Amino acid sequence: MTLAPLLFLLLTTQYPESTVTIAVDNSGKNFIVAFPENIAYYHPDISANKLKITSLYPNTVVTIQNNIYAEDVQTLNNGVDFNEDGTLELTKAEFSNSTYRISSNHDILIYAINDKSNSVQTALITPIEKLGTEYAVPPVPVIAGTTEPVGEASTYITERGPFRLIIINADQPNVVTITGTEEKTVPLNPYELTQVWVREKDAISGVTAELPVAVYFGHPCAVRHNCTCGMLFTPLLPAKPDTLTYIIPPELTAATDTVILASEQAALEIKPVSPDSLSMEVSGPAVLYRPGLLLNLIPEQEFGSCYVLEFMAEVDGRALIVVKWRRSWTNDGTVFGHSAPLVSATADFRGCLLSAEVLEIGEVADGWRESLGYCTNKSLDLISMSEADLQSQISKKLSLVLESIAATEVWIGMRRESKTGEWYWVNNDLVNATNWAPEEPGTPQEGNCAMMTLGAEFGWKDEDCCKLAHPVCYKPPMLFKI
Repeated sequence: MTLAPLLFLLLTTQYPESTVTIAVDNSGKNFIVAFPENIAYYHPDISANKLKITSLYPNTVVTIQNNIYAEDVQTLNNGVDFNEDGTLELTKAEFSNSTYRISSNHDILIYAINDKSNSVQTALITPIEKLGTEYAVPPVPVIAGTTEPVGEASTYITERGPFRLIIINADQPNVVTITGTEEKTVPLNPYELTQVWVREKDAISGVTAELPVAVYFGHPCAVRHNCTCGMLFTPLLPAKPDTLTYIIPPELTAATDTVILASEQAALEIKPVSPDSLSMEVSGPAVLYRPGLLLNLIPEQEFGSCYVLEFMAEVDGRALIVVKWRRSWTNDGTVFGHSAPLVSATADFRGCLLSAEVLEIGEVADGWRESLGYCTNKSLDLISMSEADLQSQISKKLSLVLESIAATEVWIGMRRESKTGEWYWVNNDLVNATNWAPEEPGTPQEGNCAMMTLGAEFGWKDEDCCKLAHPVCYKPPMLFKI
């Protein structure tokens, strides 16, 4: 069977002012990564692990460091991918410094590919600044030949070994507490990690740390089918105290042994899923399990609007825009994958936002020329709106805050040319779509500057340029260009 990754997306069109919880995007400037043991560290096949780095801005300088190999520095343009070989694979050691540190002068996205002898897992890496200090540990799934029969676990037989937690520290000394039958405190040096067996008798339910850490959960070689085993790992997401609704894609529930691993207020529960289950409410994080796949579910309260589609070069890629999960098949049909990198949670008709537009009603009421200077002094522009889509978007955003705006009329960045009487935008855009109110504009004697009425249709009219009014100041967004 040909390798074929499939990326799931779930998009929304919410504005920032809405009550929907805005998802945190996956980009950042500093990352810490480790490659878990795959099958067995002594396996004769060589690992083909990689870090896939995507730059979002031009002239992005990326530095990759570890404790063995020389520092690697790359300069990338926006939309450019770079693959870094990840040859440092963990063993069974309790403590290790086999970590990769990635830093950049601009935001980047990273996902890791763990690949050895048809045992493949991918993981979206969270930047250090967005890691958490508290994690709920999901229950261990029931896997015949690995976790079942109970009592036959052995640290000497890879596929029969316990599940593991890998706790990776960032750039400061840290103290980690592992909650279970007995509380365990572990000090960690900068860029050091610890591996912890997740055994039934220990009843591990949570990880807390004084400073942010990354936490991975999984198994180096969990039994899949036909007496084969393969890597099964996922980075955990920080704990979520609220009850959230998780969307479950039907295609992933086709396997009869698909379950949701829920950590609800320190209570661990394995929840069965049927093909008819499209959603589930969980008071905490939720991880979907099926043979070969551990997948962090994304609550609908954190859906976004722009994602980067990443595919492995050696496979045939497909995209299904349903929910924001990535899925692939290995040669034996096993599913693996990770969530798609979120770049922006805010919808915009122009594309994928790296930084949102700035829209501000000026505090000072003045003439049109003075209002132009007012916006310029704030490093903004008196707004120009040559496109109908932009006019609509600005009207919707202003309508959400009308009650807090004392003004009823505002200056916009349009006026007549003194010699010809033609209207023009101050940013030199062509005058295409307009939104003149009925019987507007009038003659030059009635006014040479454009004013917008707040409310209803947000219509425009010509007005005396010396009339006092508040300006609409604006800065366009920065877009991710491919």
